[in-house]
Amino acid sequence: PAVPAPGRSAEQFLLFGAVALAAAGLLRAAGPLIAAGRLLLVAACALSLHTLAPEIPPTLPRELFYPRSPTIEQLGRLAPDARLLTLHHSSMMAEIPTWYGLPDVLGYDALYPRRIAALLRAATDFTGGMSSIESLPAHTAPNLALLGLMAVRWIADADDIDDESGELETVHYAGEPLWPEEKPYRIVVNPRYLPRARLVSRATWEDSDLRALERLAKPDFPLATTVLLATGGPP
Repeated sequence: PAVPAPGRSAEQFLLFGAVALAAAGLLRAAGPLIAAGRLLLVAACALSLHTLAPEIPPTLPRELFYPRSPTIEQLGRLAPDARLLTLHHSSMMAEIPTWYGLPDVLGYDALYPRRIAALLRAATDFTGGMSSIESLPAHTAPNLALLGLMAVRWIADADDIDDESGELETVHYAGEPLWPEEKPYRIVVNPRYLPRARLVSRATWEDSDLRALERLAKPDFPLATTVLLATGGPP
C-alpha cells in the first residue's frame, strides 16, 4: 500500500525489501530458481494481506453498508429476464447493483466487447460521444428501442427522463408515499423492452458496424423479429 498500516510499517517495509530482492533475483534466475522465486512472491503477497487485515477492513455490520429498501426489492424482481438502467449514475454507482443481484446494463458484470460498448453509447451517449461506460447515460433522452434490444426493461431514478409521448409507465413500490419533500425514486417501464432470450423469424447482415448501428436505430427496423449479423448468407 502507498500508506503503511498504522503500527505495521516496519513489517511492511521488510516485506517490501524481500519482494524487491526476489524480483531482482528473478531477472537472472533460471530453472528451479524461477519457480521458487514465484512462490516467494505469492507468499509475500499473502503476508502483506495478513498485516493489513486487522486494521484496514471495516468491522461494522454488513447491513449498514448495503441496506435493503423497497426500491431495491422492486428492482430485484427484474431478474432473470431483463436488465436495469439508472438514469443518473451517481444514484446507483458501478458495482452496487452487482452486490444486490441487479442485472445493470452498465455494470461491471463483464468486460465490454467493442460492439456492445458502441451499442451502449448509441443508446445513451450524445451523438458521436465517447463517454466512459460507467458515466452513461449522458442525457435524459436515451434511445428506448436500442435499450430494449439490450433487454433494459426498467429505468430507475427517472424523474427527469424525456417522456414527451407519455408512454412511460411508472412502477410503484411500498413506502413511496412516505417521501416527505423529495421526489420519489421513480422507476419507469421501457415500452420497447425485448426479453434477453427470444426467437426471431428473420436474419439479415451488415458488415459495417457503423451502418449496422444506423440500421438498428431506425424506427422501422423490426428489432423484435429480426437479428442483424456481421456476416451471413442465404439460410
